[in-house]
Amino acid sequence: MSFSFLQQENKSGDTEYPEEVKEQIEEFKANKIAEIRKEALLAERLTNYSYVAAAYFVGKALIGITFNPTLTAVSVFTIAMIPATRDLDGFRINYHNGKPEIDNMHKPFSVIAKIGGAGFLVYGVLNNYYSLKSATERTYEVIETQRKEFEGDKSPIAIPQSMGLLISFLLMIAAYYFVPKRK
Repeated sequence: MSFSFLQQENKSGDTEYPEEVKEQIEEFKANKIAEIRKEALLAERLTNYSYVAAAYFVGKALIGITFNPTLTAVSVFTIAMIPATRDLDGFRINYHNGKPEIDNMHKPFSVIAKIGGAGFLVYGVLNNYYSLKSATERTYEVIETQRKEFEGDKSPIAIPQSMGLLISFLLMIAAYYFVPKRK
């Protein structure tokens, strides 16, 4: 028992779209691809800007907390370089017949620009650090000169370090003799 509707040998082709509809479909595909690329570029830019902003604020926070310019410079540069590492995805350098061959270097100028931008950001943050440091030193000098003008040339009396050692030694002896001992 065979079913005739399952064994159709005379298959008819799909109905062709009219030319206007084909053009509209192609135009829609092209517009959709352009829209996706535009959104991807926008998302990439926002991501890059967020990393740069994070690097700047981390640098400012580290300047306020640690006053260590080396730690600040390394942290800012590392955070700002994260987007550049994404541009190096699939990057390879091979040597073939004594000559280097570079593969998958899609955005070389983008990487160079991001390295330059990270360096400029480090320069800006460290410039802030050094201007803050010089302002602090100038403020200290002004306060010190005003104190000397007000008090005269008398310096405040400081306890010498040997006196502090003597007091600690006496407290240790007193603790040894006055603290009750277990028997």
